Amino acid sequence: MAVKCGKCGYDNEEGALACNLCAEVLRKEPPRLVLERGTARFGQHRALPPELLGRLSSLAAARPGLRAVYLFTMSVSGGPANSAFGFSAAGPEGMRDAQVFLREADPHMPADLISSDLQCLPMDEATRADLRRLATLLLDR
Repeated sequence: MAVKCGKCGYDNEEGALACNLCAEVLRKEPPRLVLERGTARFGQHRALPPELLGRLSSLAAARPGLRAVYLFTMSVSGGPANSAFGFSAAGPEGMRDAQVFLREADPHMPADLISSDLQCLPMDEATRADLRRLATLLLDR
């Protein structure tokens, strides 16, 4: 479906950000945040459908050892960006809860949303603070 420019009336291709004839802005994209930390590059995850976000948030809230659960993209050493969960957890119980959350979340995940290589890695406070700016928060207590 073509996108008609409100300024000049030109029919632009679907998804165009600006008119190909007069350069009028057709739609604004939110800025993409990216964080570099060592060899890892973290970025914003694409928007989740509300029903999936609700399901994942409920699963996270049911795990008492989890303090925070983040969803973001991560690439290491210039590799491809994959979806990743980040956790802030309280002690060994929290790490077990993170593993349970991943197992419970997996059946709800569309193949194009989450990579098959899910890992649970502890996050230090500096990384947690940085990720709050760009990640989708599923839980924050």
